[in-house]
Amino acid sequence: MSVRAVLFLLVPVLSSGFLSSSPKTLGGVKSFQVSSLAANTCSMLRARFRSAIRPSLGLRMELSDSADASSGDAALASAATALAEANLEECSEFLATARLEYEKAGVEDRDPLISEIENRLSEAQSRKTKALKDADPSQAMQQRMRLAKQEGDELMTQAATALGAKDFVGARELAEQAQQSFRAAGMVVYRERGVMVENLLSYIAVEEEREITTRKRKDREDKQQAEANKLMKRVETAVWGPDEPDNIATAPQTVEEDSNAKKPDLCILVDNGSSRAGSTLQLRQIATSLSQRIGVEVVPASMMHANRAEVDDLGGVPAQLFEPLMQDYKNKLKAKRLAGHEKDVRVVVLPLFLGPVKSVMTTIPSIMQGISKDISRFRWEASKPLSEHPNLVDMIEEEILRVVEKNALQEPCVVVVDHGSPNRDVTAVRDRIAADIKDRLVSKSVSSTVQPASMERKPGDEFSFADPLLETALPEVGDGNGDVVLSQLFLLPGTHAGAGGDIDEICENALDTAGVDRAVYKTALLGEMQGLIDLLQQQYEGAVEGLCSKAEK
Repeated sequence: MSVRAVLFLLVPVLSSGFLSSSPKTLGGVKSFQVSSLAANTCSMLRARFRSAIRPSLGLRMELSDSADASSGDAALASAATALAEANLEECSEFLATARLEYEKAGVEDRDPLISEIENRLSEAQSRKTKALKDADPSQAMQQRMRLAKQEGDELMTQAATALGAKDFVGARELAEQAQQSFRAAGMVVYRERGVMVENLLSYIAVEEEREITTRKRKDREDKQQAEANKLMKRVETAVWGPDEPDNIATAPQTVEEDSNAKKPDLCILVDNGSSRAGSTLQLRQIATSLSQRIGVEVVPASMMHANRAEVDDLGGVPAQLFEPLMQDYKNKLKAKRLAGHEKDVRVVVLPLFLGPVKSVMTTIPSIMQGISKDISRFRWEASKPLSEHPNLVDMIEEEILRVVEKNALQEPCVVVVDHGSPNRDVTAVRDRIAADIKDRLVSKSVSSTVQPASMERKPGDEFSFADPLLETALPEVGDGNGDVVLSQLFLLPGTHAGAGGDIDEICENALDTAGVDRAVYKTALLGEMQGLIDLLQQQYEGAVEGLCSKAEK
């Protein structure tokens, strides 16, 4: 194809495309019209080509054919067509192809035409960019809102996946990002999707809390099991010694072992128990002091409630309940027996109870007897409640006198308060202690008014033997005149006694309700008194004597 043929092929194409009055569509935006090459421009283009190829001798020559330029010419024609149809990317590609083909063929006389089309292409691209910038803002906004909605949906899917993997932090962050995307997508989308996001965030919070609760419970159970294992190890060491020789049943006793023959292998200090950590901590302190005094391992345990105290409040060591503790102990002893370890095992139980309650009189003996039936050569002895100790009233009186002297009280009234019991025998213990205290204080001219009272009692006339209640006795004792010393027959701080307990609340409300203005001075709890370790040591020694008596029979 000759240069003349290419020129006259392209000019009509260019002219028809560029002179079209209809708007061209670029990227979906109808915003500009591709300008045309005027007729005189076409003429100038022909002249430019003629002058570019005219021989230096000035002779008029016909444009010669370039036999190897056909591929470039075809690509150049396609570029012109694409430009006329506003397909700018295709135009650019065809131009590049044409230039490459011409270079291969060594043809240079098409360069001016290529440059002209490139200039027109550049102008068209500039107009397209400007048109996009000047496009209808509402359409651009709608596009951004559609993209924001799509992004929000994708983020919600990712958040659900993270939640399934229990990545609660990641799930929450993704859900919050989705919330922002839906907000950017407009109020209609936000109202529709916002409810979904809020539900997902709520579900994440619930699942996270459930996971935390489950983990805490698992940690608490693991700690309880670990502490139970450690306690059993201490018990085993106390009973069998640090080593476990196979000939333990036949090993001869040494002189030192014979001198300690009366000592039990284990001593367990048992209280009622409280869900408040302070009660268990105080019980542990008493057990430690007693263990140092008697030289025998003293294990603290509670009958109930103590396992509800937070482990963190107990120094990370869970409270032990008496019955599960003894069941574990029994299983350990069974395993020892099956392994051929035969040895007398002796256990002393010290109930930290004031009166003859059911735990002391029935529950503890029943548990210990059950072990005796299943385990050979197992002997045990439980001491009596503290009310049976002759020095108990001495300890209580000493504490009352301490309070009177510390506060310089003049003949105060004394109220001896206990929890209150449906058991007449337990209430009789309180009344007897109050009567003994009255005789002693009257003889010393310290007080002439001593009144027993119950913190609470069951309703009904059949339980009236527990009267009066503290809320009644406190404002009325001594005709409402003078100060009051409140002698608390409670062993350890808990829900009822101790700082912020029921006793404090009853005292405050009773005086306010009755309109009585009088000072109330509380004694220390029994478990806080200096003489308690002495009492428990004597209780322990009495139980040891009971064990020895059983061995002799």
